[in-house]
Amino acid sequence: MNVVDDAEISDFIVPSSLRRGDIAVAVSTAGKSPALARKIRTRLEENFGEEYASLATLIEEVRSEVKGRGLQVDAEDWQKALDLDLLTGC
Repeated sequence: MNVVDDAEISDFIVPSSLRRGDIAVAVSTAGKSPALARKIRTRLEENFGEEYASLATLIEEVRSEVKGRGLQVDAEDWQKALDLDLLTGC
């Protein structure tokens, strides 16, 4: 038997996770502090709303169109295009 909230008598851990559409984020402290993992996840939830699910869908459509046209975009250009501070106005 495994106990999620007692790492000493268990052989697995369960990360604190959040989902926004196809985006999944998991936070783990390797069982050292589930409360800290939850605190970090809560903070992430405050900063990453449902709009990120829509953004992921939009990016998927753009990537498909780019590939369909036989174009290539390097990783650095994608990173520049996805400057979240610029996109969110932060």
